Amino acid sequence: MATPAAAEATRARYLYGIVWADRRPALEDVVGVGGAPVSLVEEGSLAAVVGDVAREHLAPPEAEPEGAAWLEDAVMAHEYVLERCLE
Repeated sequence: MATPAAAEATRARYLYGIVWADRRPALEDVVGVGGAPVSLVEEGSLAAVVGDVAREHLAPPEAEPEGAAWLEDAVMAHEYVLERCLE
């Protein structure tokens, strides 16, 4: 069984963007990069739109064709989250 620190080391916080905290975009059931759920982290009048992503989803595979597919998937997921924030 993995320790909490070991499990945490396999994940990273992915930042999509910053919004006004009082705007509160509807992000329920929204998934982003790597299929990770998206949430808000508020601080004062601002909120960060973030996802808790497995580190393996943050770097392209070594092989070129798979790397291009990874980049396309990541860009599309990022754009989807930002579009949802604008609704």
